[in-house]
Amino acid sequence: MSEERCLRLCFETLAGFLVATTVLAYPLSANDSGSSINGIYRGTIGRQQIVLEMGVYLPREANKNNSDSQDRKTYPIEGRYFYSRHGVDIHLVGMWLGDDTLRLREYRRAPDDEFGAEWRLRIRGDRAVGTFCECDLSGASSRVGPLLKISLKRLSREFYSESEPKDQDPYYDLVLDFPLKDGPVIEVNPGIAYTMQSDPRFGVSRPRLTRFPEAGVMARINRDLAAELRWDRWQAHGNLSEALLEASLGGFYDESTSVSFFPPDILSVRVDRSWYWGGAHPNSATYVRNYDLHTGRKFDLNHAFQTAEGGTAEGDMAGLIAKLYRRHYVKPVGPVAAEDCDDVLHRITSDKNELIDAFAPHNATFFVSGQGLVLIPTFLYADSGCGPDVTIPYGELRPFVKQGSMLRLLIDSQPN
Repeated sequence: MSEERCLRLCFETLAGFLVATTVLAYPLSANDSGSSINGIYRGTIGRQQIVLEMGVYLPREANKNNSDSQDRKTYPIEGRYFYSRHGVDIHLVGMWLGDDTLRLREYRRAPDDEFGAEWRLRIRGDRAVGTFCECDLSGASSRVGPLLKISLKRLSREFYSESEPKDQDPYYDLVLDFPLKDGPVIEVNPGIAYTMQSDPRFGVSRPRLTRFPEAGVMARINRDLAAELRWDRWQAHGNLSEALLEASLGGFYDESTSVSFFPPDILSVRVDRSWYWGGAHPNSATYVRNYDLHTGRKFDLNHAFQTAEGGTAEGDMAGLIAKLYRRHYVKPVGPVAAEDCDDVLHRITSDKNELIDAFAPHNATFFVSGQGLVLIPTFLYADSGCGPDVTIPYGELRPFVKQGSMLRLLIDSQPN
């Protein structure tokens, strides 16, 4: 499985977890007079804009430790909320105090259940008002922080159980209801210009064409890049939210985007990611989107390769890519060199399965740059320090790229 597919599966599973933990479709107890608190609310804590999603689970078998956030008998209410200016979920559990008043407690699961700020919230129809404090409002602690007013309006009683976020999911829409920032306009040539559009909360960005000779092509490329940015914003939200909930050592999500233009044929966008939300080590991945500037459609570079004899068998392709890689390989210096990268490369290129996993065109990643074709093999995490990017000059690739492919158009346009 390629690095990008692994990354997509990871994020889809994460998105499913985040949605599933708050799919709360049960009514309240009898004292609720037939109504329900379930739903999505928008409003303020103090002067800060927030979005809250909460609801009630039917009581299940309770844990013996009533300080455990998983104890649904003690805490039948569960939810999450985020400050609009941050976009990261903070998880909540709660209980009824009587009548229509709730006690909600913020918590983190790792390293052990840690409870933070508390809410008192009164629900009347689709309105909720109350008090927020970074303290213990039950009186069990003498620590008291400032009391902030909570004022919320319910927007939706719907919950979605799909594993992927959907455009009709109100919570998903509200996470992304934040103004994007346009960077300075970058001129490629008199006919082409773009800006980098970003969500400053998450540090994710994509280019957006601002000037292009063909309006229809520009619109198609911009639609696709906007969809990519939308998806990445949700992924960043999910990872940072999971890190806050679960990562005892802290968590992060970092992303950088590189852009290369080769008029009149190719736009190439490279995205490098690293993230951590618990486990033995951080994760990282790179993926590339290539656009045909004649049509605005995406294409893959990995279909362009062949052996000098015209063969395209998987093993032959992996061997060819590995040979080109080793020709330009520079062993890393520093602590990673202690891993003996010569032995790592020898093992990977000697074992057919490992060779295909690392260097087959559908597993490796390719990015066109001004200096040549950037090749990024797919190494397992334990070996990744021995697999840096290499750049292969375009002229060297000519015998190994199919006539009529987009990559061949690029190669043939380069000076010898």
